[in-house]
Amino acid sequence: VPTPVLSSSGNAEPLAAGGKLSNIAASVLMELLHCARMARWDLLRAICTLAARVTKWGASCDKALHRLMSYVNSTVDVVLEGRVGDQASDLHLALYVDADVAGCSDTNRSTSGLCLALKGGNTFFPLAYMSKRQSCVSISTAEAELVAASEAVRLFGLPAQ
Repeated sequence: VPTPVLSSSGNAEPLAAGGKLSNIAASVLMELLHCARMARWDLLRAICTLAARVTKWGASCDKALHRLMSYVNSTVDVVLEGRVGDQASDLHLALYVDADVAGCSDTNRSTSGLCLALKGGNTFFPLAYMSKRQSCVSISTAEAELVAASEAVRLFGLPAQ
């Protein structure tokens, strides 16, 4: 499976549809979240998107969870690694930030993503991450990126300095 998420079809399912996995969905997602926080940051957005639908779980959520689990199964060898090969004086902090526009089809809100890392010529060591739905609706890519950058600098960049 090449990606952890299904492409959205644009057809919303009725809330009464109910999914077969609704009874165990929260448990499975919590176990995945525990693993993802330690070594698989690439799974966070997919997990959080499904977690937001636990109370209104439907057949499409079953398909999305199956896709996510298939992706995890086919990428077992993928883990987060950090490497340090420089002296402390040669290291600096690097903050990488990105956002999408209207990534949530239900609310049209954007998602912010960031990675704070210790970086040097032979060093890349991830320190912190975030994948979070923005609290506002952005009307352009530039606005979504600005909101993400502001939050990243305020919550991660400045405190790390």
